[in-house]
Amino acid sequence: MTTDSLYIVILPLCRLSVCLSVCLSVCLSVCLSVWLAGWLCGWLSGWPVYLYPSTAKSLQEFAGVLQNLEDERTRMIENADDVLIMPLERFRKEQISAAKEAKKKYDKETEKYCAVLEKHLSLSAKKKEAHLHEADSQVDHVRQHFYEVSLEYVFKVQEVQERKMFDFVEPLLAFLQGLFTYYHHGYELAKDFNHFKTDLTISIQNTRNRFESTRSEVECLMRKMKENPHEHKSISHDTMEGYLFVQEKRSFVSTWVKHYCTYHREPKRVTMVLFDQKSGGKVGEEESFTLKSCTRRKTDSIEKRFCFDVEACLCMCACLFTRCSALLLLAAGKLKLASTCFSTQRHRKDIT
Repeated sequence: MTTDSLYIVILPLCRLSVCLSVCLSVCLSVCLSVWLAGWLCGWLSGWPVYLYPSTAKSLQEFAGVLQNLEDERTRMIENADDVLIMPLERFRKEQISAAKEAKKKYDKETEKYCAVLEKHLSLSAKKKEAHLHEADSQVDHVRQHFYEVSLEYVFKVQEVQERKMFDFVEPLLAFLQGLFTYYHHGYELAKDFNHFKTDLTISIQNTRNRFESTRSEVECLMRKMKENPHEHKSISHDTMEGYLFVQEKRSFVSTWVKHYCTYHREPKRVTMVLFDQKSGGKVGEEESFTLKSCTRRKTDSIEKRFCFDVEACLCMCACLFTRCSALLLLAAGKLKLASTCFSTQRHRKDIT
């Protein structure tokens, strides 16, 4: 086996083994991380921020296992340079390169020896005896040197063949040992995780069973609420909230600005926050005042319907309920007025 063929076989095999091992580990880890992150983000985006304790704990446990595996894989990849890459690179430079140099020297001496033989064979027999003896001595000298170079080349090839067992195979064995350690670490993690996995599986099954058992009840309740919406309302006698349009008077015109308002009965406290539907929610700072009275505005005194005056300790402003907001508050049982009251009653009503 020549050094060229040895170099061609050993080095690509070495590089292929390293590349396959590293790429496989990296690809598996990256694909798993990307898939899991995408799945979790997609799953969590459709649910509220609050998670049940078992769900939050399971996600934390999953993250811990994956992070532990990733740390072990990172250590394995970091050690691959010292354990595998550098020893193989050193073997290539010191041993295979030396064998290639020995082959170059052998080829050069072979060419020189063949040229001397051809020249020696072309000598005429009519040459003087002394000249022929000198030519024979020169051929013997070149043959001896060629013999020594040949032995050195054969010795170097044999040395490379023997060194493969520890300079080439041993680093691969060490790398595989690290790879097996990584897999064994995963196996130990799986054993430790098995108890939690069993409990979580039982919890998931119980949750699924509870979901199936309550789903029909929830659907039945939903149908009842749709059929009789006034009989299934969450009534609070202490708090009411909804959207109000507050009239803001400027130089020549008055505008109606949407606010989200909350009223607490006991302290008679009204809280208002500017609300912009286009921006996606509440904007601005929260304003609060103590309510003194709330009086319905006469229909012929303003161009808008469902208006009333809110009197605070130091200020008075005109507010407009949208129909949907009025119905929302009425449905919650917070405002004991029917929609017809806004057009028939003319007297003052205090909110208590």
